[in-house]
Amino acid sequence: MDSDYDAALFNKAQQFSKIAAVFGPDSIKQLIVSTGPKKHALYMWLRAALDAKNDARLRYLDWCLSVAMPLLEGPEHSNKRSEIVNQLKDTDKFYEAFAEVEWIAKLTAKNLHIVIVPFYPKEGPDLKIAVDGSDVYAEITSLNLSRSEKRSENIWLELQTRLNKIVSHRHVSITTKGDFSSEDLSPLVAAIRKKISELERKDDRHPTSIYYFSKDDIQEWYGFDGLNYPEDVQTNFQNYPLYLKEMNAKAKVTIYFLYPNAVNTSVGLGGATFSDMHVRIKEAVLKKIRQLKVTPVNAPKIVILDLYRTYADETTVGWGLQGQDAYQWSVNKRTGETVASGDVRLNNGAFSITKTVSAVVIPRRTEDASGIHLVGDVILNPNARTPISTELLKPIVD
Repeated sequence: MDSDYDAALFNKAQQFSKIAAVFGPDSIKQLIVSTGPKKHALYMWLRAALDAKNDARLRYLDWCLSVAMPLLEGPEHSNKRSEIVNQLKDTDKFYEAFAEVEWIAKLTAKNLHIVIVPFYPKEGPDLKIAVDGSDVYAEITSLNLSRSEKRSENIWLELQTRLNKIVSHRHVSITTKGDFSSEDLSPLVAAIRKKISELERKDDRHPTSIYYFSKDDIQEWYGFDGLNYPEDVQTNFQNYPLYLKEMNAKAKVTIYFLYPNAVNTSVGLGGATFSDMHVRIKEAVLKKIRQLKVTPVNAPKIVILDLYRTYADETTVGWGLQGQDAYQWSVNKRTGETVASGDVRLNNGAFSITKTVSAVVIPRRTEDASGIHLVGDVILNPNARTPISTELLKPIVD
């Protein structure tokens, strides 16, 4: 090992017998000494155990492996076991395999009868779960930040760094879209800085939302807090031009008064930040249809979609599965008056395309003094060929 610290990390890994056995000493040494910009999850968890005295994730991984890996013994699972072990050692593929291992461990610990379906290398689901007299077939997958999302993350961090240096009593909430680039950074920062300076000079405590379309097109909505629209915005939308245009903005910034004793501008991230995440959620579910169609036609089928490493929120998940939110209105062509209007959901989510998937489960991990616990939020497909109830899924996801 190159240093005493590296040696301490290696020794820490050896304290967890299943981690040490599955990864092996050579792989653990390699991921510790790697100088690449991307670090393996195990490396980060080992560092947390040493630096922050928090080994909860290591204990959780070790437990998951101790429960799941024995179920992959035997010739019928040899290919599957090799696939999972190789993915666990891979920086990019670790979480995909980890999600599968932890669900196998969770369901086994709940005394549910599961079959790790040995279709590999043919098409087929990951698990068959017996619950309340029914067989539920499950495909497990995970998403991480795409290249464009990582770029957006870096851009936002740069925005945060620059704006944190502004002396003011303000809080800034920023939402950027996928087409916001590094070239847009300076013009947006300059516009925010100018507006904050004006509000501070006048001691104006009203909120202001700024919409960035391009460096030559930056507009503001004075008095709008970015969330609570005027009561007549839908009936008199012509009085609020940014209401109809805001979805086209590359970035939306809302400036709030924080409190009189604030010294520096604080910056937060709000809303569904990266515009293509709902598309990736939709595609991730649809990609699993082929594996699930191998199972009996009338059997319920679920996709467990781990979004732990993304910025997906409830809105983004809803867009990806159920369709995007939109506002629709009808206009009398003769008079030009609005005759009907209301919120609608577009027919462009995964559930509008597939009847195969009965439900999607979005995992959540909670941590307390006893360790890490895995639960799942259920979104039912109203168009499913074989509907499933939240009650039937309760023993699986709770």
